[in-house]
Amino acid sequence: MAKKMRCYKCDGTLERTKDKVEVLEGSGLFEETEVFKCGKCGEVLLDSDQIKALRKKTDVLKIRRKLGISGNALVLRIPKDLQKFYGLEEEDFVEIIPINKHRFIVEVA
Repeated sequence: MAKKMRCYKCDGTLERTKDKVEVLEGSGLFEETEVFKCGKCGEVLLDSDQIKALRKKTDVLKIRRKLGISGNALVLRIPKDLQKFYGLEEEDFVEIIPINKHRFIVEVA
């Protein structure tokens, strides 16, 4: 008989089941896939193949843009398809949240 996998958070039992997993943290894009889920605390674990597959999907979501200059400020151009998706207009505001020296989040305000 195979040994049951235990949850690293609460020591509950992990069971293979289908669940929705966020493709990219904070993106709101979810995919249903098989996962190991703790019946006690709900923690979800993925195997290495699942993680690799999700990373490939996040590469498609990345957008590379060159910064421009307007006066003495740097400008980040947002592609038209993202503008339409988020309903952005010229006078709208966004918030820029620094994460570390190489990463920040832009949120529609």
